[in-house]
Amino acid sequence: MSLEVSVAGGIIAFILAIIAVILLYVLVLPKKNDGTFGSEFMQWVYDFCHFRKLYIESFLRFVYVFFTVYFVIYGIVSIFTTSFLAGLSSF
Repeated sequence: MSLEVSVAGGIIAFILAIIAVILLYVLVLPKKNDGTFGSEFMQWVYDFCHFRKLYIESFLRFVYVFFTVYFVIYGIVSIFTTSFLAGLSSF
């Protein structure tokens, strides 16, 4: 993929993101819209944008625990399957 296509794609994505944020800010985020959406999805978007529940917290906790366990196990396996110093410097 050429550089020009990547830059053009980035500019188009940036412009679309600005348009989407403006539409969300005007149509979804005002407090008067709480509970007035006919769709469960739109109510979820409203709750998500107003941080009624922090969805990222559960995901980050899972990722943290996963990578901690992974690196501990990988380090122990590296120490015993290769030389001691190779296991310590493999990261």
